Amino acid sequence: MSNNAQIGDKPLNAANTKRDSKHQTVLRLLKRKTGASTDELNKATDWQPHSIRAYISATIRKKLQLTVEANTDAARGRVYRIVKAPK
Repeated sequence: MSNNAQIGDKPLNAANTKRDSKHQTVLRLLKRKTGASTDELNKATDWQPHSIRAYISATIRKKLQLTVEANTDAARGRVYRIVKAPK
């Protein structure tokens, strides 16, 4: 994975996301056209991979009723992306 992951024009790391809640940060990353890998979400939130998967499943899919697509990319690993607005 590249060390140049970004949110907009800002480098992606926990220090740059302190102004946003982790919830907002995760949603913003998942709404990108390219989505967000588990590693990118980990760096942005400092969450463990199992916590990231649980948050996507319980909060984003079930509570917010957003459709999340999950694919495996050779370079990035597991990549998640929000593909549909609430039902």
